[in-house]
Amino acid sequence: MDYQFEVAPNRTDTGSYKWQAMRELKPDVSEGIVPLSTADMEFEAAPEIYAGLKQFIDQPPVFGYTGATPAFFQAVQSWQRNQHDWQIDTDWIVPFGSVVDALYTGVNAFTEPGEGVIIFRPVYAPFTKVIEDSHREVVNVSLIEETGHYTIDYEAFREAASDPNNKLLIFCSPHNPVGRVWQKEELQQLADICVENDLHVVSDEIWNDFTSEETTHCTLAAINPSLAKHLVVCTSVSKTFNLAGLQCASIIVPDPDTRAIYQAEAERLRLGHVNAVGYQGTQIAYHDGLAWHEASLAVIHHNQQFVHDFFEREFPLVKAPVSEGTYCAWVDFRLLEVDSDTLLDWMVEAECFPTEGRAFGSEGEGFERLNLACPTAVLERILNQLVRVLKKHVNS
Repeated sequence: MDYQFEVAPNRTDTGSYKWQAMRELKPDVSEGIVPLSTADMEFEAAPEIYAGLKQFIDQPPVFGYTGATPAFFQAVQSWQRNQHDWQIDTDWIVPFGSVVDALYTGVNAFTEPGEGVIIFRPVYAPFTKVIEDSHREVVNVSLIEETGHYTIDYEAFREAASDPNNKLLIFCSPHNPVGRVWQKEELQQLADICVENDLHVVSDEIWNDFTSEETTHCTLAAINPSLAKHLVVCTSVSKTFNLAGLQCASIIVPDPDTRAIYQAEAERLRLGHVNAVGYQGTQIAYHDGLAWHEASLAVIHHNQQFVHDFFEREFPLVKAPVSEGTYCAWVDFRLLEVDSDTLLDWMVEAECFPTEGRAFGSEGEGFERLNLACPTAVLERILNQLVRVLKKHVNS
């Protein structure tokens, strides 16, 4: 089937968070510009999912209180088995409204107020917010960056993990925003440290279906069997199939005792509930959406290379390494030697609306995260406008 990836849908007045934010920054933004910020796609969802949901609604269903069906669990299991070589049991799967809700549950289930939760910045901003909102201590172990390549500071992580006040690691794999797909050797080191120090881990693997052609995602659950008793793995169709609005995640908790604690906390917080359409959308996406996902990946891989080549050719002061994972680019503007507010002003002037790097922690100052899940022609237009603005200011 031919899929539509060349024209972006117009999401004005649809309630899209990032489209509203774009118009707040620039109410007169030009027609045809899309925001490159919040990580949902500027593509129409798979027609197979549209058709399946339409058929579901046409039955007609009863929209009462709804739980997961055997078909839902089978769809999640099949996807993890076929795409990630991960065999999971039905009992391991805990449906949730979103991965962020699952993070709140993990922090509250496995730590007490005042205890430490380890993260690796720069990292997805809700990691920090979840910890602070839950009155826990943020324990940041900054990633090490060398010429655009990021690695884990294992020495600093081991020191943090050995502190008895630190009880939990929230891990991002593949990593948002820096785009690392962690290799097995890296994951093994991380898992060993967690096991040695009896550390619980919530592994956010929502980006697990987005890797470069040269890399492969490996779930943390497959690395060290001893870690499984303290592990929660977060997955969802929201990124893979652009279905964030359906609010359905599949949280995978292999150990029964850990799962019981986790589910009890979810009930206490009144989280972990999914609507009927979310269940159905997940089931349809995993069953019928593979061809669309593979086609979207081809566009994203092209856009990753395009952005890298574009800046190398047109404005080499800006560095855009090709990401190993996610559908975002982590773009380095530090050689321009301007503060984040000035950089934001230039972005708005150019009608380029990324996520500011400082949103991911102080380590993100001077960076911008660009969402590349959009038509290439739209991306090229925005980058051309951006380079014109940068040349005007940098050369003046």
